[in-house]
Parts: sequence; C-alpha cells; structure tokens
Amino acid sequence: MTETPGNVILTGASGFLGGYFLAEARHRNQETTTLGRRNLTETNHITCDLAAAPPAISPPPAGTLVIHNAGLAHRVPKTEAEKAAFFAVNQTGTDHLLQALTPHAAKLRGFVFISTVAVYGLQEGDQIDESTALNAQDPYGAGKIAAEQNITRWGTQHGVPVWNLRLPLIAGGDPPGNLGAMIQAIRAGYYCRIGNGGGRRSWVWARDVARLTFSLSGAGGTYNLTDGAHPSFFEIEQGLRKVLQKPRGLVLPRTVARLTAWCGDVIDTLPVLKAPFNSARLQKMEAHLMFDDRRARRALGWNPHTVLEHVHEVFDVG
Repeated sequence: MTETPGNVILTGASGFLGGYFLAEARHRNQETTTLGRRNLTETNHITCDLAAAPPAISPPPAGTLVIHNAGLAHRVPKTEAEKAAFFAVNQTGTDHLLQALTPHAAKLRGFVFISTVAVYGLQEGDQIDESTALNAQDPYGAGKIAAEQNITRWGTQHGVPVWNLRLPLIAGGDPPGNLGAMIQAIRAGYYCRIGNGGGRRSWVWARDVARLTFSLSGAGGTYNLTDGAHPSFFEIEQGLRKVLQKPRGLVLPRTVARLTAWCGDVIDTLPVLKAPFNSARLQKMEAHLMFDDRRARRALGWNPHTVLEHVHEVFDVG
C-alpha cells in the first residue's frame, strides 16, 4: 500500500462511515484532526457546530487532506424546521468549513467530499453515470448538489484538488438506516419480503471507500462508487440469512402489497398521519436503481470488494 503524505482533517468522524476513515488513518499512521460537536478523545478534536459558524482551524501541516463527511441522512424531513436543519448542516455547514479552510488552502493536498447518488433525483435506472443531470428536489439531495458545486468552485479558486465521491447504499459493520433495520428484522424473525425482492440496487463497502479516499491524488473529479455487482434485495436477504442461520422468512404477495400500499396512500392524505408503507415505497423496492462506476475504475484504480462475497465481514454479523 502506498502511503500518502501529510495529516487529515475529518468531519463526521462520529458517524457510521467516519469510523472507517478513522480506522484507515490509524492504519496509515496519519495524525487526524476531527471537527464536530461530539468530542473524540482519540484525535486532535476541534469542538464546533459547523451549521452555526466557521470553526477555528490552526494552520495544518503541508500536504493535509480534508475529508468532509458530516451531514444529515437516514431521515426524511417533514416540517419546514426540519428542512431548514438539513440545509443548515448539509449546505451552510459546508460553506462554513470552506471559509475556515481558505487561509490554509496552500497547505492542502486535496478536499474529498462524501456525496451521494441521491443528487441525480432518480428512483430507478440502469448504469446511471456522472454525466446524468442532477435533478434532486428533496432537501438531502438538493443540499448535496449545492455543496458539491460550492466545494468544486472553491477548489478551483484556491488551487485545491476536489474529489466528489457519490455513494449509493453503504455496507459495513452495524450499519444504520434501512440496512440496519433489515438485519435487525431478520435476526428477530419478523422480516417480510415484498414480492420476489428482485429490485437491484448499487451498494458499496465502507472500508473500500475509506481506502480509496486516502490514496487519492491528482487533479480531482466527480465519481460514482459501487461494488459493481448491484445485488437485489432478495440476494442481500439470502446472504444475511445464511450468515445468521435464519430460515426462509415471510413473503408478502405483490397483490397484497399493492393493496397495503393503496391503504398507505389513503392514510397519507390525512393531515396528522404518515403511513410506513405506500405506493411510492413499493415502487422504490421493486425498481432497479444501479449506477455506473467505470469512470472511477479507469481514473482512480477503483477495484472494490463485492458486498455479497464478503457478507460476513461486511455486515459484521454471526
């Protein structure tokens, strides 16, 4: 493994993916400065709220790499206040970080922004590449678009290479979000698959993202990262059941699922209720949503592990 010079400035270190960045920094013996509200005793930590004000960053050593991983995810903002909070953390927080880094731009060897395939605003598609229009309308995706654009513009102005890494579903030990809920449900014996579970999704292994991030060099760019296999929900379920030694679970026939989704649509028309399952969620589960990472493979030497081949290690179960 080729070592890269300099230290690391990391945001979002206390989150799921942040733990993999910290582990990779330790593996490479690189000193890490973390920024955030939650104090981390194992790093040089700057306690700050990026959404409120620019942090006070001392001049870093030459060759420092910035990894901006902070942001809200795994929830859907419903009120105007929640939408404002998404904007404050995901976009305003990024702007404050850039302001704090500007006096030290000459010391930086690069800026890595952990973005998302949600910027495309698509619910289905096959081999979606980086040339696809950015049409996200939701607060999360739209905020990431704005952050990508601001960071790229800042990098051009100050001569700092910028890498925007657009990630799909992320696999790793004790994962958050829908994947974590799926593992819990299978363990508890109440997971119910919708129809044949044939909807294919792009996934990526968290450790592969961390390893690539620390090896980046050159002019920067925007890249989708996936495992290249795009397993279906059924394949993921089967892989987990094998490791967990759980028998085949319940299957909700598609006709029943459609009726349940219709009932959810009716509930969603009521002002104070929100259905956990509706037609939009059903469509999302059944559709294919796969992204093309060939640009990263050509330009960055991206050669990831496939999620299913390493299901025991990836999901940290058993």
